[in-house]
Amino acid sequence: MKKRGWIWIVLLVAVWATGCQSKDEEAFREAARKGNMNEVRQYLAKGVDVNARDNVGQAALMWAALENRVEMAKLFIQHGADVNIQEITGQTPIMWAAAIGQVDMIRYLLSQGADINFKDHKKWTALMWASLNGHNTAVQALLEGGAEVNTVSEGGWTALTLASRKGRIATMRLLASKGADLNGAMVWASQKGHTSIVELLKKL
Repeated sequence: MKKRGWIWIVLLVAVWATGCQSKDEEAFREAARKGNMNEVRQYLAKGVDVNARDNVGQAALMWAALENRVEMAKLFIQHGADVNIQEITGQTPIMWAAAIGQVDMIRYLLSQGADINFKDHKKWTALMWASLNGHNTAVQALLEGGAEVNTVSEGGWTALTLASRKGRIATMRLLASKGADLNGAMVWASQKGHTSIVELLKKL
């Protein structure tokens, strides 16, 4: 009976510790989302898992990437953050940074080994996200970092066709100057009846 009693105590302590850690992880991610470096440091000092994710797979590094908090990202990576960690849709921190044009973060993540041509569940890359939203400085940084310009996603999208879809003329020109497939984009635009885009592509 004594042995069984000790087993129950061990199990209860384990459950209690797991619950506390879960609350700490949640609070840690919230501190990262808000950019609170002091709280972030405190939770890391307590041993919170820097790669802990919420129920949709979002980790602290992703919030640092989204908000261009390079110093915070450095701290996370120093504590073992996975630079290519994925959330539920397969997106990585560099994709979050690319989607809103966070150039400093893109360059930092690349310096730390971020996979520039990684594909999410839709087979989109960071370059596709930056191109869709017309973030030309980010597009330039990704291309300089080795992004594949003609990667094709599910549904046949490329960075150029995504830029064309949104009428991102400057982005289209930039991609074309780096070897984007104009013929593929013109076929897509023709099929969709976008005659103005076809004419524009002919001039690139």
